[in-house]
Amino acid sequence: VCHPGDEIDGRVPLREFCRAHSDVTLEQVGAVAKEYNIALDAAIGTVHEVMVRVDGDRFVSPEMVSFDVAVIDSELERYCVSAVTTLGVLDGLSDLSAIPGYNWNRFLLESFLRRASRRFMLMKPSASERDVAGVVVRRDSGIVEIAEALVMAAMASGVAADAHEVGEFLVATRCTQRRGANLIAQVVSRLRDLYERRKLDVR
Repeated sequence: VCHPGDEIDGRVPLREFCRAHSDVTLEQVGAVAKEYNIALDAAIGTVHEVMVRVDGDRFVSPEMVSFDVAVIDSELERYCVSAVTTLGVLDGLSDLSAIPGYNWNRFLLESFLRRASRRFMLMKPSASERDVAGVVVRRDSGIVEIAEALVMAAMASGVAADAHEVGEFLVATRCTQRRGANLIAQVVSRLRDLYERRKLDVR
């Protein structure tokens, strides 16, 4: 069903392209994005709405991927014991229950968190979709914004309220792909406030 304005929204034919194929590559997505003048990051985000990303180069129809949601969520509980868990903690995924036909990797994990998980979600700090960065947040945590999640992750690791230290931590733990000045400034400011409050509580 088309709605007013659909004819000028390149994401509409991109979605239709994906629905018409059971398996598409990143190269194909790039070609369609170029044809309809969509930025690649935005195009990949759109494809995520329709398909499951199973590795860095490939998306497949959801019907081709069988997630045992309850089992995988329970297995992730071993890693995600706090409200927020950095993606760096989840680099080793070989002990998660096998997905028939696919190997666990950070792209497949992102798809699981985006589409299937009932207990966890992935919060991402930027629109970049060419790799996976972000923090895994428990759905029952009450966290609603990425800056809050990053502050909690940094505080749990004892990161100083310093722009350089925060930037190094966020990149090293795969929370972010780049050191965005505005986001780092937010995190540093909130960290500083929390540390000051902690000092007052101790007194």
